[in-house]
Amino acid sequence: MSYIHLTIAEREEVRVMLESGQSQRYISKQLQRSPSTISRELKRNNILLQPYKAHCAQERYQVVRKVCRPVKKIMQSELKSKIVQAIEQYWSPEQAIGRLNLPISVPTIYRTLRDGLLPKILIPKLCRQGRKSNGKNERRGKLSATTSIELRPAIVEKRERDSEIGKVIQ
Repeated sequence: MSYIHLTIAEREEVRVMLESGQSQRYISKQLQRSPSTISRELKRNNILLQPYKAHCAQERYQVVRKVCRPVKKIMQSELKSKIVQAIEQYWSPEQAIGRLNLPISVPTIYRTLRDGLLPKILIPKLCRQGRKSNGKNERRGKLSATTSIELRPAIVEKRERDSEIGKVIQ
């Protein structure tokens, strides 16, 4: 189930409508949200029966949101420093993982470089620099010197062996 969090603008609208005496159902219709969404927002951010404050609600949301996400494995300082040192020595991510027995995957290293979680100066030190082929030059599994099935000789349709063909082959 997808859920879209309230934005700071929506929280500010909630505050303005509450101050003007509007009901939770009216507010939910105006914001095109469920009444329960508005109700939960007000219950979460009702501090000792004080008026609702949009900026306080947004700050609380950001703190809770940051805490609820797990820390990425690659962001652990020891693991991060090992990866940086390996790439600075011109090791590929595959080599770094294999030689150092790192508990992460190759795409994770490329992704963290792309997202800026590792220093960008490491990118030129990678041989592929995180690029993948787009499939245009793919040649594996394709036969180049073949004859189309529509162009085969009529004798093949008979599925019989011609004695002259047998002699030529041998």
